[in-house]
Amino acid sequence: MGERRREARFDVETGHGTMLSTSPVDIINVSLGGLAFRTETRLQIGEEYTVTLDVAGKSIAMRGVVAWSVLGGLETRGRETVPVYSVGMKFQGAFSEGGESLLAAAENPVAVEQRLAGVRFRLDGQASIAHPFRYQVRVISMHGMLIEIDHPMKVDEVLPLEISLEDEAPIHCRGRVASCHERLQQYPKHYDVGFEFMQMPDEDNARLTRVVKALSGKR
Repeated sequence: MGERRREARFDVETGHGTMLSTSPVDIINVSLGGLAFRTETRLQIGEEYTVTLDVAGKSIAMRGVVAWSVLGGLETRGRETVPVYSVGMKFQGAFSEGGESLLAAAENPVAVEQRLAGVRFRLDGQASIAHPFRYQVRVISMHGMLIEIDHPMKVDEVLPLEISLEDEAPIHCRGRVASCHERLQQYPKHYDVGFEFMQMPDEDNARLTRVVKALSGKR
């Protein structure tokens, strides 16, 4: 690690990217048209997300658009107090395959209420939501980068990354969170997050090499 800290690192002016993160959700109920759940992640109304439900030994991914999201309260997680949001999601397209598999996977789906839009069911199982986060690249090297993002991240978490730098096609790899520090005197809060690159395909490594070489020539 000491050798990597001594390698050349370069400031980036226009670099940006996205990462795909997954977090657990608590399902409140599900219907033919959508589902309601609680999550610690603030989701954007009108944005599309994928919720994966693990019910009766089966894993089913459902795509949907957030129809509403409200702050439901605050809960204590260890030493931290975190916001919890109540979210309503409308399924994209026909319920058909995914929805039928979902209800079939539940041995005893319990109807909790009848509405004009149909019956809502309560299901026993676990669920998670995949959501993209956008960030700005501040510093880059051959083995990692420093980004600025609007939420804290857990050290040692490994995430798939897409990085857009200079005029190159996006670089894809997996990255490990090496550090996370809040930017002082900044509101809304932003964080400096250090990533270590992992599992980068050869063609993406070649793109990164060209970017680093171009940046070194600008010094």
